Amino acid sequence: TVRPRQASAVLPTEAALFGLDLPPEVTKRPLGFLNLGQLIMFQAVSTTARREAGEDVRFRLRSFVYSDEELQAPRRSQRGRLHQPSPAAKAKRLITFLLRPTLCEHFVELDLLRAPWKDLPVRMLQEALQYLQNLRLLKLPYRGEEWKRLTLKRLVQAMPSEATVECYDQDGEMIIRRSPSSMSSTDHRA
Repeated sequence: TVRPRQASAVLPTEAALFGLDLPPEVTKRPLGFLNLGQLIMFQAVSTTARREAGEDVRFRLRSFVYSDEELQAPRRSQRGRLHQPSPAAKAKRLITFLLRPTLCEHFVELDLLRAPWKDLPVRMLQEALQYLQNLRLLKLPYRGEEWKRLTLKRLVQAMPSEATVECYDQDGEMIIRRSPSSMSSTDHRA
């Protein structure tokens, strides 16, 4: 029998036998084609899979950028049609993901610019941020002055003292940079 560790070591040689010219990132990180949700599920296969996939999970979580596809691939019906989860289901999946005890310690940079904000319960996000003790940077979309005054302040207070929040407008320009340790705010608008 071939053990998974041996198979990953043989990958470049096997690829050469079949005339495949694989990029170096594929041969070094053969699990890279899986999205983060699939990779986490793959860890449950065996202790070897957990160890091998664990390195990749930790690497991806250090600088995590939210996208719908990263947490779960679209599901297909029996007839092959694509079923997209509702924005509320996506928001719930994000919060559940952030609250997983085995993952919390690995988040260092968290980019939520493309998160489903209309359906994201701020109280639950605030609770999740309290558990991300190694978080150093949180990127959020700027959602107006009232949001800045009410919501952003609560989110900043929930974060670790070393973390910084950056808010960006729709054009990708940084509007606010704030850190909870100083509770100072830098408004980057002219």
